[in-house]
Amino acid sequence: MNFTAINIAGEKVVEWLKTQFASFDAALKAAGVMREIGADGEKKATSTAGLLEAVDQVIKEKFDGDTSKYAEALEIAHAKSEAKLV
Repeated sequence: MNFTAINIAGEKVVEWLKTQFASFDAALKAAGVMREIGADGEKKATSTAGLLEAVDQVIKEKFDGDTSKYAEALEIAHAKSEAKLV
């Protein structure tokens, strides 16, 4: 990107801005109000595995192991996981 005003202001201003943005970014992450998209791949894998386990559990408990009800079990497990997040 080419920000003309920043380029005119000079290298010191650019470095100052980078430092300010880095500090702001660190403060937001520390406060837990911001996360990097894609940086939590391990958490996503774990939550996906957890969802699949929950689907299997619903199939066993609610549908007596009938895997043809997988879509319904997925909806139920997903709704339960969403309720836990709220």
